[in-house]
Amino acid sequence: MRIWYVGGADIPETVDGINSTVWALAKAQARLGHQVCLVVSRVEEAALTAAKETGIELLVLPNNRWRYEQRSFDLALFASAPAVVHVFGMYQPHLATLAMHLRRRAIPYVVSPAGGVDPPVLRRHSLRKSVYIHLVEKSRFARASAITAVTPAEERNVRAFSPGYGGIVRCVPNPVDLPGPGADSTTLTHRGRRLVCLTRYDVYHKGIDILVEIARLSPALEFDLYGPEDPRTERWFRRVREHSPANVRFHGPVFGKEKLRVLQGADAYIQTSRYEAFGVSIAEAMQVGLPCALSRGCSLSEFFDQHGLGIVLPSGVNEAARVLQQRLSEPHLLRSYAQRARAFAEEHFAPLAVARKYLEVYEQAVERATRTGKG
Repeated sequence: MRIWYVGGADIPETVDGINSTVWALAKAQARLGHQVCLVVSRVEEAALTAAKETGIELLVLPNNRWRYEQRSFDLALFASAPAVVHVFGMYQPHLATLAMHLRRRAIPYVVSPAGGVDPPVLRRHSLRKSVYIHLVEKSRFARASAITAVTPAEERNVRAFSPGYGGIVRCVPNPVDLPGPGADSTTLTHRGRRLVCLTRYDVYHKGIDILVEIARLSPALEFDLYGPEDPRTERWFRRVREHSPANVRFHGPVFGKEKLRVLQGADAYIQTSRYEAFGVSIAEAMQVGLPCALSRGCSLSEFFDQHGLGIVLPSGVNEAARVLQQRLSEPHLLRSYAQRARAFAEEHFAPLAVARKYLEVYEQAVERATRTGKG
């Protein structure tokens, strides 16, 4: 099957859940023998190297905010049209224009909102976003051959966003593709003293201010955060960093083997996002064998509750700090969390397993498009 992936960046290593997912999924589909194209607006040397190593084709389609360059798009379709196009993300007009052109050519497309339909996201800049949703996104979703969600919570949000949708809706988790083996959870110290968080420094979305206040109430613990600044909350982040306690340290982003080293050197992982559709770094920490502590805003916390995979923090900062300190003082409990979380990640987040689940969605989307005569 020839598959186009749209929404990833032109470099494989960025602090972005969509990009991590697109590259991991594309590599896995290529390993399964499919023709995979990553649609990018330009090409970096790192992307060329990564694509060549994994059998992925990079399809350069220049675009502006509103549309892809028409001649390049037409030539790409003439040379080798895809059987299906998988589009990640929302609130980008050029994606809506792409969907329109695909429909005209009866090419089925799959939409993955990547957290875009979560209620807190819909409320952020609500007036402007509401207008765009009703003018653009509702139609794009309604005409998709399939919509995918990464957790049951996101699937519920998708169905609430498009209540009359008659196509395919499936829940498929994101793939996790760390280089090399994870830690052996039986050899970890589980001292529970050093916690790490890998995220963007979007203070509101990622709850950086919440994490800092939990750290302030937990002076015996050490917190190391890794990530890039986010322009949306840049000033707020600098104020938070300036007034953070001594047991909080901020670092730049890490990738690949350096990310693996950071995770293996920690005692636990923590994420205090106000909302999080999935959380690739959480899944990576689970895969490595780290015990994890999550806010209720992280959708993966639903799995933590159901399967005993880790610590789900209460919403109040004082109570969250108390629960965190208590759980981290119980090494046997931490070891149990880590073992169950790692087993869960290996079963549900392995790239080839996720790729096969998506392939079922693509096949159903193509069948539906063939049956209805629509993309």
